[in-house]
Amino acid sequence: MRVDLVFRIAIVLLALAITSPAFAERKVALVVGNSNYANVVRLPNPRNDAGDVAASLKTLGFDVTPGLDLDRNGLLNALVAFGRAAEGADVALFFYAGHGLQVNGQNYLVPVDAKVEYEAELDLALVPVPLVMQQLARGSRVNIVMLDACRDNPFAKELSRTLGTRSASALGRGLSRIQSASGTFLAFATQPDNVAQDGDGRNSPFTRALLANMAKPGLSLSDMMIEVRNDVMQQTNGKQVPWDSSSLTGRFSFKVEGTVTVTRERSSEPADSGTDTRLVERGAWNAIQDSGDRSVFERFLKDYPDSLYAPLAREKLAKLTPEKRREPEIAVARPMQPQASARAIVVPATSVNMKRSHHVEVGGGLAAAYGPDVIHNAPPYTLSANAAEWTFAAPAAGLYQLDIEFAALERRPVNITINGVTVRADGLNETTGGWTPEYQQFRPQGWYGLRAGENRIRLETASVFPHIRTLRFTP
Repeated sequence: MRVDLVFRIAIVLLALAITSPAFAERKVALVVGNSNYANVVRLPNPRNDAGDVAASLKTLGFDVTPGLDLDRNGLLNALVAFGRAAEGADVALFFYAGHGLQVNGQNYLVPVDAKVEYEAELDLALVPVPLVMQQLARGSRVNIVMLDACRDNPFAKELSRTLGTRSASALGRGLSRIQSASGTFLAFATQPDNVAQDGDGRNSPFTRALLANMAKPGLSLSDMMIEVRNDVMQQTNGKQVPWDSSSLTGRFSFKVEGTVTVTRERSSEPADSGTDTRLVERGAWNAIQDSGDRSVFERFLKDYPDSLYAPLAREKLAKLTPEKRREPEIAVARPMQPQASARAIVVPATSVNMKRSHHVEVGGGLAAAYGPDVIHNAPPYTLSANAAEWTFAAPAAGLYQLDIEFAALERRPVNITINGVTVRADGLNETTGGWTPEYQQFRPQGWYGLRAGENRIRLETASVFPHIRTLRFTP
């Protein structure tokens, strides 16, 4: 009886958080679609993309400012107004569809009146993406940038002619990585330095997938992008892989209302054709995931034994004492012990692919201190970018928890990329506070999808590479 009461209270509190005016968020958006270019090839989809995204955002409670076929002055004026609106908003979103390009690693959006022949004209004719980021940094709590602009550089021919021998290194494909402040979520139509497809329908593949998933209840931004990524990869036969980068400090969902329904028993009636069981499971999990009561998670496992969140519920149970007291956060790290399931995929540092890695070594000069089986920076120990990549096999496709065993750990954030998709931008972002054996343990880095057969994981960092002994994927 008490377990039912806990569930009911959780659902009621969630409903109150959704409907109460005290929890209402002020959300603003600037949605730009440039199709009718005067001096470069016209694009069929961006106007449609922007119009459809703007309509969808309005239904989700955003105060939307649309901008269609904006010249440079129009785009700058829209950004100024957007920045002022963002100062008093909880959520600020910028969506852009149209031509975009990078030169010397700098990203630019292309107004419809743009014409560029020389490098010195870039800042005068185009709109640098950092100007957008400046407006988003004026006070909003959550900042979202979505760029469906990873197309071929429309000025590549002219710039190649005037840049001469520098053109090969200066002109990149698509858009490059963007540096962002805390509280920002970046979504690209495809990976950095790659080109996205326009598609053959009303919308581009990226925007089509975005529209299909944005209004699904209960999806966090990261969860939504996973769905978008899978949709686009299916549409393009794997040729286009949307990419995102997050420095958010909390969860944000475009739509949360009406997502949680928890019943005592599973219904014997056939499910309604519009019901998405996974969304119900996700809503139930969101309602209980911070509980300190073991029986709540036991009940969840009883009702949803095959849920994607069942492993998380079991991990919560393992961390809660019989007295239902939550352990300190440090209990998240699991000691290095041989109790890992036989199904776990163990990837030792010694199996690193040195041909696909950069500025790292196994053992080397630090072998005497940490053993010959630890990967770390190769000398000289500078702050230059470095990376390590492994190839491994998974017996079946599915969701796996990634744990990394450290020989020693300092705060050295890395990008974690699995099968070409960056799944986390701040992995290993913690410190043990020391170098003693008690800190040599597996630490969880999140749950990620693997495919059956060969998989690749790559760890990249702009500073010193962490000291790693083993990677482990547990289903």
